[in-house]
Amino acid sequence: MRRTTLTALLGLVLPLGMMTAPASAALTCDGKAATIVATPGVPTTGTPGDDVIVGTSVPDTIDGAAGNDTVCGRAGEDEIDGGVGNDRLFGGEDRYEPDDGYWGDNIAPGPGDDFVDLGHDPAAEHIYDVDAGWWDQISFKDSAQPVRVDLDAGTATGEGTDTIVVPTYSGGVEGSAFNDHITGSGVQDWIAAGAGDDTVLTGEGDDRVRADALSDFFADVSPGDDIVSTGPGRDEVRGGHGADTIDAGEGRDTVYALVASGGMATGGTGHDVLWGSGPITLVGGTGADTFFPQIDSWHTITVRGSAGRDVLRPDMDLSVAPQRSELLVGRPAGTLQVRPRGAKRFGTVVRFSSVPVFRPNSIASSLRITWFGTAGPDRLDLDMHEGRVHAFGRGGADDVRAGTAADLLDGGAGRDVLNGDIGRDRCLHGERLTSCEVRR
Repeated sequence: MRRTTLTALLGLVLPLGMMTAPASAALTCDGKAATIVATPGVPTTGTPGDDVIVGTSVPDTIDGAAGNDTVCGRAGEDEIDGGVGNDRLFGGEDRYEPDDGYWGDNIAPGPGDDFVDLGHDPAAEHIYDVDAGWWDQISFKDSAQPVRVDLDAGTATGEGTDTIVVPTYSGGVEGSAFNDHITGSGVQDWIAAGAGDDTVLTGEGDDRVRADALSDFFADVSPGDDIVSTGPGRDEVRGGHGADTIDAGEGRDTVYALVASGGMATGGTGHDVLWGSGPITLVGGTGADTFFPQIDSWHTITVRGSAGRDVLRPDMDLSVAPQRSELLVGRPAGTLQVRPRGAKRFGTVVRFSSVPVFRPNSIASSLRITWFGTAGPDRLDLDMHEGRVHAFGRGGADDVRAGTAADLLDGGAGRDVLNGDIGRDRCLHGERLTSCEVRR
């Protein structure tokens, strides 16, 4: 009786731990019969020989180990490490669920002359920007030396001479800890350069570049003095953490150069958005650009506008400009200065030129602001700001809007629009007045 029960239990347990021979033989990878079949939820490691490893329909972790291996991840967001040897690695198709996100494969070819096919995921073509996720990528994070990757040519050297199937819609590269040279493809790219002084060049497509941080697979900040140049498309570049040189190129791009120790970020021909903190220089292109200097230290940020009607939108940390501090804009011309409450002197935090619109993004609500315009047409927008405002237009057809305190608005020369908004405001030398209780 006990022997019968034990035999029955073994029959139930056996399929949970291993794949039977007939099922294993039915699976192939790159036309070869599988020698190892992964078990769902269990990491799989190859032998020192030449393995043919087949994954499952769920996320797999597969290490080919030594030998000239052939690995197929199949469906699911797989982690595939080829190991030492001349391997053939295939990612497979991954799923995308709206609101749940899309997660691609991460393939590390390892030392040797490898062949990598990330796989085409049709679902990746329909990802919304608000959804979490990442595309398939080839990773050189653990490389012992710098790599040179060209997605458009389908080549990578450094750990060996690798061949990469050129992505159909999107593809990603994760660099090494050294000075890499990474060139994108003609479609959407996801490039995380990693540590080192890297050079990243992208082509057409809406690309995402992380100049210093590793990708979302292995999030980490690794400073380096990088060079990034993007091509046509709506690109997003995250640099900083070093003295980077970033050229956004054509298209409506977004650039983050945060915690910088120097360097320059430049917009292109589109309406670009540039963020910066630390001693960084932000330069606009020919479009109407928006600058977000992040003022969280006493380093001076330089902002240079260009031909478009550019906007200055500073974020001021309370450690630099606490409540009831003073903000002085445009005196001397082209400077933004702060005097913290109780301090005797102003400190310059931004130097700017050719930026006619001043619209703070995030500042202390009770900050007292004195603003001086230029000889040209300027715009000041302090809608709902609670601190007192003194604004002087100087010249040009200015558009000035104050906040909720009792403000003073002086348009100066030119045909000016003055709006005192809430509060008992005094408006002088304005041609169109709104909410101005005192007009002389």
